[in-house]
Amino acid sequence: MLSPTAFRCFLQAIAIPYPTMRKILRRFSKKTFQVLGTDRGLLAAYLFARIWLLADAFGQASGWDTGAHMEMLTAWPWSERFWDIRSAFYAYHPPLAFLLPRILMTMGLPDVQSVQIIAALATLASFFCIRSLLKHLDLLTKPIELAFLYITFSLPFLIYLSHAVTMDVLILLAACGALLHGWKFSDAKTERQRLLHGLLSVFWLMFALYAKYNGVLLLPLPLLIAGCSGRGKRLRRLAEAACMVAAAIALAFPWYYGRTYVQEGQFFVSNMDMEEYDKQALAGERAHRDQNPEAFWRAYFGSPPPEAQGVDRRDQGALRILNTWKDFWASSHVPHTPLSLLLSTAYMYLGGILIMIGCVHFACTVRWNTPWDRLGFVLGILFLLHFIALAAYSWQYPHAVGFVNKGVYIAPVILALGYFSVRPLILIPLEHHKKSWRRLLDISCIPFLGLFVLINHLLPVH
Repeated sequence: MLSPTAFRCFLQAIAIPYPTMRKILRRFSKKTFQVLGTDRGLLAAYLFARIWLLADAFGQASGWDTGAHMEMLTAWPWSERFWDIRSAFYAYHPPLAFLLPRILMTMGLPDVQSVQIIAALATLASFFCIRSLLKHLDLLTKPIELAFLYITFSLPFLIYLSHAVTMDVLILLAACGALLHGWKFSDAKTERQRLLHGLLSVFWLMFALYAKYNGVLLLPLPLLIAGCSGRGKRLRRLAEAACMVAAAIALAFPWYYGRTYVQEGQFFVSNMDMEEYDKQALAGERAHRDQNPEAFWRAYFGSPPPEAQGVDRRDQGALRILNTWKDFWASSHVPHTPLSLLLSTAYMYLGGILIMIGCVHFACTVRWNTPWDRLGFVLGILFLLHFIALAAYSWQYPHAVGFVNKGVYIAPVILALGYFSVRPLILIPLEHHKKSWRRLLDISCIPFLGLFVLINHLLPVH
């Protein structure tokens, strides 16, 4: 038991250093935050964690249909642009996700490692694109802005994408690249800058179209960014953005027409329309859906049965949006430790609460003259487009066993989830606190984010 005298001494011990601590903060905090607040320390921790994660997972193939993906790395002939869509299970996809790893394979690297290196480089490039965008918008100086960058790119879904066998990591990269150069194009002050960033914006949109069919959902990005520009520039920027979108479509059209439209009579196809088993299953599922559309949507937005309610479990009896939501916090085909599963569950519930608060706060307080809110508007609309597209795809292919509403199909949505999950930090009334405490909160933000980055990568939590 602690005696009253000892307890008094303890209170005095923690009370005496306060004036000293305040003096130290005045001298130390400003210089410390200049060094750490520029995110150099966090950047070092993030890069170290990414290297560790890649080394830990190197050579271990994880993802959806990894065998079909690996088959395409060697099956796709370089000399044939319009290869037969029905020649392999994944042959209907655009070629970029298979040709990039194949370049590394020609240097002697194995297939799985080649795909993982491309995935790691793509997520790292996505990170630096968003970091560069935040610096361009002067949004890399406050704790909430640092939290958006490092929390977003340390969420379980991004950790999974950084080493998984998947094509969607290239869509995420294209989204980040299109955001960066689209914004720089909108803010460009010289014709040379506008030309450079306009061409790069077109490149990233075309990159997305050649990576996967869902890259088409990124085409509105230049228009969204242009719509956020100043009133005097808005119409001109919208016209220029429309030209960039048209240029990207024109550059991708010959391949889409020569390969998919000529062979299948449509520009976007799915292997579920080609496999006999899936065609038979789809016919029955579509008939059941058409009999009671209301029941389909109730199940889609409803709760799963008790046996499928864990964060790492998916309901294979019906398509549910909760299956998609779980994909952002824990993979259903990657082994979990009890600790990583606990963290994923905590992130899923806490993230849902914070995102709802952030969305409500954004809707009530949005100000169009601030870069932070304009960024939130673009990411929010991008989220809605992907959400609607995924719901429409689920309606078109109501095949629950095929997991047609995977989270990876809407990978760029993770940027919006990260943004709205940290937005509630604005509600902390720092202006009512003393300046020394505000500095203390600024400094404490850095080690907290560093710990978040390291824990999620080194466990890893996915």
